Amino acid sequence: MADVENLIEQLTADPDFLSLSDSEQDQIFEELSGQPASAFRQSLGAISAVAISPLQKVGRVALTG
Repeated sequence: MADVENLIEQLTADPDFLSLSDSEQDQIFEELSGQPASAFRQSLGAISAVAISPLQKVGRVALTG
C-alpha cells in the first residue's frame, strides 16, 4: 500500500496530471498502480479533508474572534 501512497503523492504534486479530467486521472492511476480508481478517489478525498481542516479552523477563529 505504501507504493500506492507514494504514487498518489507524486501524481497529486504534478500540475499536468491535475489538469486532466477525472476519467483520465483514474485511467492513469489504474494503469500505474494496478488498483481501482476508487482507491485513488478515496485518497484524494482524505487529502482534501486534511488540507481543508486547518482552513476551517482559521475561519472559525476569525468568525468567533
